[in-house]
Amino acid sequence: MTSSRQDTRNEKPDRYLYWLVGGVCAILLGAAILGRDGLLAVIVNQRRLGELRGEVTRLYEENRVLQNQIHSLRSDLTYIERIAREDLGLVKPGETVYEFVPDRNRGGGKAGKQP
Repeated sequence: MTSSRQDTRNEKPDRYLYWLVGGVCAILLGAAILGRDGLLAVIVNQRRLGELRGEVTRLYEENRVLQNQIHSLRSDLTYIERIAREDLGLVKPGETVYEFVPDRNRGGGKAGKQP
């Protein structure tokens, strides 16, 4: 009888130890998945990194286009003239400007819109 009592006493501390180890493992696993630097944070950060890399690529392309425009503005007289004519509406001395304004009375060519 004494031996059976010792067996049950030895099993109880072992069972508590198993529960303790299992609880600690569960807490560590939860922290590894849900923690600040856990698996979910890594996945979110990888997605954000991909978005940022795409934005950097887009900005590099935009920067290249702007560098080309700067180079053209510094060296290409025909580019400068085109910008002056299109964006600023400038003309050379002696040129005649013809401006075509749509006739509102005609209604853009639609029939049946006569006053």
